[in-house]
Amino acid sequence: MIRIISCFLFLLLFASLMSCKFSDSTEYKIGEQFVKSTSGVVMIDTMKNELSTVLVDSFQTSSTTRLLIGSIKDSYSGTLKSTPYFELTVGTYNVTDEKIEYDSIVFKMKYDGYYIGDTTKLSELNLYWLNKNMKLNAESYLSNLAKFEMKEEPFGKIKFYPTPHNQKVFYTRLDDVMGRDLFKRMLSKTDTLSNTTLFQEVFKGIAIVPTGNSPSSLTGISMDSVSTAPSIRVYFHKVLNTTEETTKTYYELPFNTSGIHFMNYERNFSNSLLKDFQNGTVELPRSKMGELTIAQSLTSVFAKVYIPGIRGIPGFAPKVSFISATLYLFPVADDLTGYRNLPDTLNIYTADHMNRIAGQLSTTSGSYVYATKYSSTDLDKTPYYAVDLTSFFDTKIGETSVTNQTLFFEPKASKMYSTMQTVVLGSSLSYNKPCRLQIYCYINHN
Repeated sequence: MIRIISCFLFLLLFASLMSCKFSDSTEYKIGEQFVKSTSGVVMIDTMKNELSTVLVDSFQTSSTTRLLIGSIKDSYSGTLKSTPYFELTVGTYNVTDEKIEYDSIVFKMKYDGYYIGDTTKLSELNLYWLNKNMKLNAESYLSNLAKFEMKEEPFGKIKFYPTPHNQKVFYTRLDDVMGRDLFKRMLSKTDTLSNTTLFQEVFKGIAIVPTGNSPSSLTGISMDSVSTAPSIRVYFHKVLNTTEETTKTYYELPFNTSGIHFMNYERNFSNSLLKDFQNGTVELPRSKMGELTIAQSLTSVFAKVYIPGIRGIPGFAPKVSFISATLYLFPVADDLTGYRNLPDTLNIYTADHMNRIAGQLSTTSGSYVYATKYSSTDLDKTPYYAVDLTSFFDTKIGETSVTNQTLFFEPKASKMYSTMQTVVLGSSLSYNKPCRLQIYCYINHN
């Protein structure tokens, strides 16, 4: 009797396990339809996967090769404000016995050619000195969420209309009170302008803060060298006879190339598809976003693909061998630019069940794996992204425990985290879902 009961319990347990992995009503469904060939190769294209949009708390923005100034708004993700923080340092100067007089003080910046948004709208920003010196965190970097205390009042205001692809230098006139103070320090050869430590005790850093209620554009500011990076210049001239021509020169407080710089990105998802993130939610299924999924740089919003049934592949038939896996993602066209702004590739990361990023997806040889954009041959002519996940599947099938079966996707740019890019995934005319997973296996029928 005990033996019969034991057999019954074993069969019940076996049936329970099988239903968890292969039942149509569970998330571990492997597939219902297989396309067989005489070679024994089958293709599974109904393996279950789940798409959602995930908000990751923070990411590193220090030591980037570009400063982004301004703010922008779109219907997908709401408003993003970019505030660069950086340090200046002491400049070199040689004051002679000749009599010189103060002229003006300016803040200098140079466009690096990057912009996004409406260039017909005026951009307004305030310049603030910091109240405290910046310090890196315990991991020796600063993130998009970092902030440092500023002075109560700005020491300057910047207003300009961004010019597409402009790489010219432009200047903003500052308050002459500050200019005359710096000029006086220069004349007296004060240690504040010659000693780096003393300089940073007085001039702790600068923040460029967007202002106004009409977010319009983000503009790239060059910082690839001291000559092109932001600086403060004090202009003066020698006192000459009235018949002689006055030649102006300047003393410069240059950008500190060995100092700290980073960007704070302030996100406001109100009145957008991502509005539920404002309530503390960190993951949105596509069913709550009009069947769309979003990946966006600068806001740390990732498109998430969860593939729960990888380790069940060897069990869907006797004597089965996994061959390959390819994932296809289908972007939605932008209302104004169509598909022109789509990046050529997407970064891919693995993550655990708590949406913690484990690392960038790579092959067994260590090279990174990317989702690559291709042109469609279908009637709708829409582009799509494809990624070979064979190595990823091989690793997961061979694991003894279930780990990191989630993939995060984000736009890949040459200057990541200093370029605004958005990819919206949705259905195409040829496929009614934002993603498709094709798996090939070999079945030995002998």
